[in-house]
Amino acid sequence: MKSPVIAGLRSVLLRPPLDREFARTVIGKMLSYALGRGAEASDQPAIRAIMREAAPGNFTFQSLITGLVTSAPFQMRRSPPSA
Repeated sequence: MKSPVIAGLRSVLLRPPLDREFARTVIGKMLSYALGRGAEASDQPAIRAIMREAAPGNFTFQSLITGLVTSAPFQMRRSPPSA
């Protein structure tokens, strides 16, 4: 039996186009997770660039993730030093 909350979330996520603010929040959270730190003010230009690039694709998850992995903060992230 599916939860109505899960079903509702699923319908929102699978129905393009995503709301612009929701897409911006998703990018910020995914960038935070990918970098292993919170999004900073210096990340905002990259987030805006990802949003611009994802807009023609109606903010599909594919366009958001492609923008994320090709962004400068993601490409230039550092691994923690080995112990």
